Amino acid sequence: MTISDGAADRKELFFGLDPSATEGIDSLLGEVEQPPPPPDGVFDARFVGDDIGINLGEGVCLDIRRGDSTTTGTRIHQLRYQVGLGTSITIAWKLPEGVTARLQDIYTGSIIDVRMSGTDSFVVSDPGAQRKLIMSVTYKPLDPGGSLSVLVRNAEGWGGPGASARVELRDSHATLIGTEFTDTTGRASFTDIAAGSNYSYSVFRLSGGSGLGDEYWGARSGVAIVPGQQVDQSFVRSMPYVLDVHVFDANSNNDVSFGLVPTGANLRFELVVKNPVLPEAAQHSVQGRLVLDRHQAIPYDVDQVATSVSIAAGETRTIAFTLTPALEGAFYHLAGTTVQIAGTTVLTSGTAWVGQPLVVVATDRTPPLPPKDITVQPHHWTNSRNFAVEWINPIDLSGIVAAWYKTGKTPPVQSDDGIRTTSKPCTVSVNQDGAHPLYMWLEDRAGNKDHTQRAQTTLFCDGTPPTGGGISIDSGSISTNTLTVRLQVVIPTDVGGSGISSMCFSNDSAAWSPPEKVDPVKEAWDLSKYGGTGSEGNKTVWVEFADSAGNVIRYSATIAYRTTFVAQQAGAIPARYELLQNFPNPFNPSTCIVYGVPVRTSVSVKVINLLGQVVRLLDDGYRDPGYYRLTFDADGLPSGIYFVQMVSGGFVATRKVLLAR
Repeated sequence: MTISDGAADRKELFFGLDPSATEGIDSLLGEVEQPPPPPDGVFDARFVGDDIGINLGEGVCLDIRRGDSTTTGTRIHQLRYQVGLGTSITIAWKLPEGVTARLQDIYTGSIIDVRMSGTDSFVVSDPGAQRKLIMSVTYKPLDPGGSLSVLVRNAEGWGGPGASARVELRDSHATLIGTEFTDTTGRASFTDIAAGSNYSYSVFRLSGGSGLGDEYWGARSGVAIVPGQQVDQSFVRSMPYVLDVHVFDANSNNDVSFGLVPTGANLRFELVVKNPVLPEAAQHSVQGRLVLDRHQAIPYDVDQVATSVSIAAGETRTIAFTLTPALEGAFYHLAGTTVQIAGTTVLTSGTAWVGQPLVVVATDRTPPLPPKDITVQPHHWTNSRNFAVEWINPIDLSGIVAAWYKTGKTPPVQSDDGIRTTSKPCTVSVNQDGAHPLYMWLEDRAGNKDHTQRAQTTLFCDGTPPTGGGISIDSGSISTNTLTVRLQVVIPTDVGGSGISSMCFSNDSAAWSPPEKVDPVKEAWDLSKYGGTGSEGNKTVWVEFADSAGNVIRYSATIAYRTTFVAQQAGAIPARYELLQNFPNPFNPSTCIVYGVPVRTSVSVKVINLLGQVVRLLDDGYRDPGYYRLTFDADGLPSGIYFVQMVSGGFVATRKVLLAR
C-alpha cells in the first residue's frame, strides 16, 4: 500500500502472511516498531493495534500475520494516518490474485466502506475526522493452474521430433501468454496456465541462426486448459511449403537473386513449392505475394501478382510470376504465399514461409558514405607495427562489400589509391615509427567508391628503444660505508617519438621499484631493497627507462659497500678525490670518517653546524696519495645534524652526519 497526502509526502506499508508470524512484532520477519507519532501537521502513516487487540507498540510499517499460501479466512489490520502539507489522504493498493480487502471507519463502517481488489486507490477527503481505518483482508487459495504440452511433428518426418520449433500460446483475447521452444523430443511445455476454454497456439520452425527467418507452420485454436491437469496436443505440419525461390532478369534470363538489375528491368520470380503427403491435403492452390521496401522505409504491399496452381499431395511445383519494371533504388523481398483449399483461403503466410530472404536491388550509382566510429587497437602509442581497425558501415543502397585505406601524411588522390580489404575488422601495418594518419573509404556491391567520402584517424607506432642515458652513484664514488646512496641519471633520448614516460630502479635487474616520473636525481636509494642485500661487497644499481610505446633501455653502475676501511689504510691509492659517508651514522659520541686523495695535495676537513659555524677541525695540511681515516669525537656538542666538509684544491665535498644522544 502507498499512503500519500496530496503533497510530496508518501509512505509504503506492507502486509502479508508467514507461517512463523505471531500477533505481535516479529523482528525476524522484518517488523520494526516505529518512533512515536509526530505532532499534528507532520505527515505519517502506519499499522497500529490499539482498537483490534494486537500489541504493535507505537506501530509498524510491515504487519505480518500467521498463514501461508493455503490459508483461508480474514485477517484484521488497523491503519492510522495524518496529513502533512496536503489536505487529503490517498490510499493506493496492489493486491495479488486470491486476496481481497475491505476498508471501513472504526465506528460503524457507514462513513467509509471501500471494497479492495487488484490495483486501485481511494481518497479520504476528510482525514482530520477519520484518522483510523479498519482493513479486513480475506485470503483464499488460488486455483491450481493447468499445463499444456505440444508435440510438434512434420507430416513427412522432415525436422521430425526434436526439430527446433517455437510455440506461441495466446488466450481468448489473442494476448500472448508465453513462448516455449521444443526440447530434444519435439515437445514444447507450458505450466501454470489459468483455466480456460479458448486458448490458441502458433508453431514456427526456427531458422537455426541462419538469419533467414523462422518458418510459420500453422496454428490451432479452441484449446481448453483444465485446472491441475496437463493437456497433451500433437501438432502435425501439413501445409505446403516453399523449397526454393529465385528471381530472374526476364530480358536476359539471368538469375539475379541477391544481385543488381538495371532500372526498369522485368523481374520474374519462381517459387518451388511442395505439398506434403497427407490424406487431408488432397489438393492445394498456392499464390505468391510481394512486398516492396524502398530505402528501408516502412514496407508496403505491391499489387499482388500470382499465378495460382493446384498441387496434389506429395507434388512439387514451380510458381512463376513477373513484376515490371524494377524501380530505382528499391529492395524487394518475398512476403509469403497464400494457400487455398477448394477456393477458400485457409492460410496467408508471413515472410518465414520463404525460407530465405530474396533481395533484388535496382541499379546503385551512389558511392557509400564514410565509415563511422573508427576504432583502433592499440589506440595509443605502441611498439607493434600492426593495428586492428574496426568501424561501422553506413546504410548503403546495394550494401558495403569492401573498405579501402591508406596510411601516410599524403591523403588519397583517387578512389583506388590505397589497399582494398574485405575483412572487418582489418589489420593495418606500418613500417616505420611515428604518428601515421589513416584514411578509410568504402566500396559497395555495385562497385561505387569515392576517396573523398572518407574518415580519418591516427596510428601511433614507436618500435625503437631510447638511447644515450646513464647512471652514477654518489657522484661516481667507488665505495661507500652506508646502504643509502644518491643516484644521478642521464635521461636518454627518445628516438621513435613516443616520449620517455617513466623510470624505475633495481639492485639485481629482477626486482624493480614502481615506475616513477623521470628525474635526473634519485635521492636516498637503498642498496638493500629491490633485490639488494645488506652484506658487504660490490653493489650494482640498475635504472630502466620506458617510453610511452613500451620500449625500455637499462643502464647500471657499481659501488663497493664496506663498513671498515682496512684496504684503504693498507696503501690503496684512490683514482679520484673522495669523502666517504661516516660510519656509524647516526652516532654517539664518535664516528669514523674516511677520505682519499689521488695526488699529494693540501687537505682541510672540518665539521660545521647548521649555523655555518666550524665546531671541529679534523685535518689540515699536505697529504700524500692514499686513504686517511679520521675520528670525529662529538663530546660536548648537542644532538643534531652536522656537516663534514672536505676541501682539497678545487675539490669540495660535504657529508651530512647525525649526532643522536
